[in-house]
Amino acid sequence: SPALVEGQSGISPETKLLFELPLGGFTMQQAVPGSILHLSFDFDVFIEGQAAFDKINGSVGKAKVRDAVVVALAELAESDLDLPEGQLGEDDARQLVEMIVRKIYSTFPEIKTARLQKLVANRTLR
Repeated sequence: SPALVEGQSGISPETKLLFELPLGGFTMQQAVPGSILHLSFDFDVFIEGQAAFDKINGSVGKAKVRDAVVVALAELAESDLDLPEGQLGEDDARQLVEMIVRKIYSTFPEIKTARLQKLVANRTLR
């Protein structure tokens, strides 16, 4: 491997870094037989590459990403999420965020992953 010269980061120009874009909170409700599942969560997405991040990281770009998340949540709310009846575990939360990222990836392929900051799930009887 090439030696590092003082002042260089050791990152090649071809390396794509992930840049964090906080999206804030979202809420979602899903009707299941006999109850309603209420989900409230806060997550950040990670964008690959400085140029893509610069393009999205502004009020208009962030609003478009949030709109894509809202569309993804609406689609998920209409589908069968197959989440457990009791408290949602860490794996369930990870699965939910993965589904959201897969849905917004079609509109924003530069979004590679997300990190869930907070998830609150409650069920109420109908």
